[in-house]
Amino acid sequence: MVQPSPAMNDFIRACNGAIASVVSTAILLPLDVCKAKLYANSKQSDKSSKMPKNIWALVAYVYKTEGVKGLYNGGHVRLLEQLTTKFTFYYFYSYFTQLFTALFVSGNAKLGAFLNLVVGYVAAVANTLVTLPIQVISAVMMVESSGTNSRSLAQVTKDIVKKSGYSGLYRGIFPSIILSINPAIEFMVFEQLKIQVIRAYRLAADANLGVGAAFWLGVVAKAVATFMTFPYIRVKVLMQVGKGGSKDKDGKPKKKVTSSEVFMGILKEEGFFGLWRGVEAQLSKALLSSGLKFAIDESVKDVVKRTLVSLLVG
Repeated sequence: MVQPSPAMNDFIRACNGAIASVVSTAILLPLDVCKAKLYANSKQSDKSSKMPKNIWALVAYVYKTEGVKGLYNGGHVRLLEQLTTKFTFYYFYSYFTQLFTALFVSGNAKLGAFLNLVVGYVAAVANTLVTLPIQVISAVMMVESSGTNSRSLAQVTKDIVKKSGYSGLYRGIFPSIILSINPAIEFMVFEQLKIQVIRAYRLAADANLGVGAAFWLGVVAKAVATFMTFPYIRVKVLMQVGKGGSKDKDGKPKKKVTSSEVFMGILKEEGFFGLWRGVEAQLSKALLSSGLKFAIDESVKDVVKRTLVSLLVG
């Protein structure tokens, strides 16, 4: 097989990561939709809402009140978001990995934990700057019910721009940049664990993990990243769906709030542990999603590479 160029390697890695992410997201889409609803549901709305706080109970509740459609509300936008965000993230991750390896690593050695963390963070920040608008739109569409309030992608986009200007499509950008450390931690932990497994079983340095091993390493990596960054995950979601923060003189929520106002609003209304409210929903979905993503990624890597090389190079 013809060896691909560095640029083609970046493209192949991006396609592989996007495929793995879209498939894992499609499988767990009902949990994704309910997770967004749970995050955005504040204590104030709880008083007049029968919406359960447990993610699995919420899945049953949404199915009962909205039907199957409610479990997939905004799903097409979520899949589009995953396709675009993961493609760009994996592309940047591959590019910066090759760049940092050439600059700082000698011989056939791998990047260490710190450089892996730096590469992941730089790739995630670049990805955020490119794809945040679709993330904001996706978050809003999944929070809305699938009844009469359901709107199309174009309607949601138009409404955001009308109320907040084009900057509204980048609301939550500060916490998003901070949260870029989440995938950085996830990939750093996974890569370091993978190196240890390869060494323990004396496999080739470029060997792919089995489905089971990749799944459980992905679960561990995501658990570490999630517990460390969850408070800001919640702040980001509340900002993107337009909730949280302080109110004006008339008692109405301010149109524009900062991440610090949302953060302090949670502390004031829900207390310190309110920062981790919904963490079980995040873990229920994120651990499964991460495990599936890495398992699919490792298992189809060679197939995707051979297919793309044969199509693009011949």
